[in-house]
Amino acid sequence: MPVQIITVHGPAGGVGKTLIALHLAYLFAGNGLSTVLVDLSLYGAIAPWLRLPRGTSSGVSGLITAGSPRLHSALIQAPGAGENLQLVLSSGPAKMDQIKATEVETLLRQIAAMAQVVVVDTGSELTERVLGALLVSTRVLLTVSPRVIAGWQTLELLDLLRSAHVGREQLGVAFNRVKAGAKFGLAEYQQVIGLPVLGTIPESAELQAAAEEGGAPAIRRSGQGMKALRQLANDLMPIASQKELKRSWLWSK
Repeated sequence: MPVQIITVHGPAGGVGKTLIALHLAYLFAGNGLSTVLVDLSLYGAIAPWLRLPRGTSSGVSGLITAGSPRLHSALIQAPGAGENLQLVLSSGPAKMDQIKATEVETLLRQIAAMAQVVVVDTGSELTERVLGALLVSTRVLLTVSPRVIAGWQTLELLDLLRSAHVGREQLGVAFNRVKAGAKFGLAEYQQVIGLPVLGTIPESAELQAAAEEGGAPAIRRSGQGMKALRQLANDLMPIASQKELKRSWLWSK
């Protein structure tokens, strides 16, 4: 299976990028894939979500400085995920703002050399470091919420990505917090944007609780939100065979 670099991005804040990135990483790891979750957000969202103390590591900037020989020893074990999930945390605003796109590209390629899948969480701003991740990603998951301004925001972002030479074939959309009976036209959005919709994640109490409480994601839950995230994970990293699919608790109902 070729290594995948999946970057979760989007044109607005507060739409659930970290929730999706974190759950995807735990789902991949839970299915036996060697996974690294990288936090490229300015202030850092993964560490507080997982209740890790401040200063747990030197983060992204520290790994860039250390270089590939020390990369493996500098990764952090993710809580509650066994041995398959490692973390690279944000280094905080002062250091993250200094990171160049080429440095992120190099770092992600080095990480990909030791993992089966790399998941990258980003903020909503298209900074140089985020652009570096987008340029090396095999899949960019644009996360949007069903609001009337979502289409306009996505079109503006697509213009920026086009000018930055990010391939359109890498892009897909995930709708998050979709309410039952919502009047937001998902089909109309897809027609206007022209990108494949890879996942539609309903608004759910279990995912809302996960965002409020933090801690390691409870990926064994069977609510509609988790089912949608499991389907998204499977679509992004398909199980090799139906036999393997039946064996895996991850995809059980």
